[in-house]
Amino acid sequence: MSQKARFWKESGVIDYTMGTSDGTAGYPYLEGDKAGVLTTDLAAGEVGSLTVSGIWNFNKDASAVTAGDSIFWDSDGTDVDGDAGGGAATTTVADFWLGRAFAAAGTDATTCYVVLNEAGADDVNADITDNTDGTAAATLGTFSAGGTDWAEDVTVVQNGMATLCAEQNAIKATLRKAGILKSA
Repeated sequence: MSQKARFWKESGVIDYTMGTSDGTAGYPYLEGDKAGVLTTDLAAGEVGSLTVSGIWNFNKDASAVTAGDSIFWDSDGTDVDGDAGGGAATTTVADFWLGRAFAAAGTDATTCYVVLNEAGADDVNADITDNTDGTAAATLGTFSAGGTDWAEDVTVVQNGMATLCAEQNAIKATLRKAGILKSA
């Protein structure tokens, strides 16, 4: 009987093609929507490994960090040591999201621990609330002939929105049960 599965690579490590400039090991980069840290120096255009999981200790700016805070990479920022080579920050105007703070770090702390790509409570996609005062209908229905009965048309749209809300919430419940979406 032939082998059905073969080890490829550790989870949390993806192939990464360096852009038009050289990359330095220990610096964060973005691949799609995943933040990662280069494991080795890469020349422009070279393919290497980007680690997209784990807890990393990043140089940070002077902001105070609370465990669970969203942490972003600011390549133009200055860290607490005065190095202008970038740093982790709690501000959303930075380059991209890194993950969640693993522990608190004061304004004078030079580093903070970050769980890469870790979603938190404020990343939860909340259920949709039906505010249309309509009743869920099996179908959207049809608009009035010639568009002359606006009250009837509004009711059709309300019923359609109510149905959509119910269907979206059912999908979210299934995703939560499967562990794909965090609970509110």
